[in-house]
Amino acid sequence: MGGPVQIEPTMALLMCVHLAAGQVEYASQQVAAVPEDEAFEKAGGVRRLHPWARVQGEAMERLARFSKMALDAGVAEREIALAERYGAAIAGLLQSVLDGLGLSEEQRRRAPHLVREQMALITVESQPDPHTLRA
Repeated sequence: MGGPVQIEPTMALLMCVHLAAGQVEYASQQVAAVPEDEAFEKAGGVRRLHPWARVQGEAMERLARFSKMALDAGVAEREIALAERYGAAIAGLLQSVLDGLGLSEEQRRRAPHLVREQMALITVESQPDPHTLRA
């Protein structure tokens, strides 16, 4: 069902959180589509929740468990530290490029505003998918 994949443990935890969140979302959509009069089923004279409601509950439990594991492992703090390192590297790169261009005083004065303007256009959707990041 699949060969080994090299992945850093914190990325593996994040992947589990994201997959479980997707499962919760899908199951929740299925539950919302169940007619109210079918919310329960009778099996052997016992009323039980609709199967999709049970799937939703199990997915929510997995999501909570994986989320706690990720929090306990300090995944959020590690992501912040990585983002800070990337930010510092990008700032250094931009400064080196600007220094190497031999800009006029007017261009040097405008450069920080233009960089901020362009950085503001970068959205979360344009960030790399953590599921594809490999160690």
